[in-house]
Amino acid sequence: MRKRSAAPTARHALQAALAACHARAHKAEDTDWQKIAGLYDTLRVIMPSPVVDLNRAVAHSMAFGPETGLARLDEIDPAAGLHNYVPLPAARGDFLFHAGRLAEARVEFERAANLTRNAREKAFFLARAAACGS
Repeated sequence: MRKRSAAPTARHALQAALAACHARAHKAEDTDWQKIAGLYDTLRVIMPSPVVDLNRAVAHSMAFGPETGLARLDEIDPAAGLHNYVPLPAARGDFLFHAGRLAEARVEFERAANLTRNAREKAFFLARAAACGS
């Protein structure tokens, strides 16, 4: 009988815990972002990936503020392959917007709009960019 690694079991348990945290919140503002941030801190050790790191940055931004989220984004390896991944500039734009750094946010939302091929998503990002002023 082959011994199974604990990593897949732990990974699945963490992913289930993340889903449960989101499911328990009846409204977005009821989400336990500090718990979710902690779960992502653990998940990135067990299952390192740039997407996990991006999700971790979002959770940290929601739990501890946009500047913390930006710091977590800056920790993502530039060579990780997310350069053209729409959620990265979208998240950075949102964090910058909430930090009051509107000119920088506008650039990131425009970048996200230029990267997406989805018309509704493009319109959404352009509207977010416009909300930042000129």
